[in-house]
Amino acid sequence: MSHQVKREYKPNFKIKRVRDVKYLQLIRLCPCIISKSTIDVEAAHVKYVDLGNYPTKYATGMASKPDDSWVLPLSKETHRTGPLAQHNADSEEEWWLDREIDPLALCEKLYNDGEYNLQDMLATIREHHKIWVPV
Repeated sequence: MSHQVKREYKPNFKIKRVRDVKYLQLIRLCPCIISKSTIDVEAAHVKYVDLGNYPTKYATGMASKPDDSWVLPLSKETHRTGPLAQHNADSEEEWWLDREIDPLALCEKLYNDGEYNLQDMLATIREHHKIWVPV
């Protein structure tokens, strides 16, 4: 006689993220959008969601990242290691709001306008630096 534990069927709705190694390499060549530093720049994934304005950006869980198109160049200190780093924030959305940056708009502009052209991406970041005034 065989025994079987009956389990509730749970389909896997996890969306596989789109990876783009070439784009991440280009992002790391750009200056940090906050400090303007070009040292130890990392591709920082923007996880928070604004479905009203960006319906194609889906929500991710704690241990998952969004598609590689939703990244911005941040210095290591601004991204992970500094006391005011993005990773140390209680709310990622508040972290960006405190810096008066719409990260989703900037991600979209960098990814769509850059077309894997570093010079176009740098021009977008230079334009961002002209508009943005540090708090």
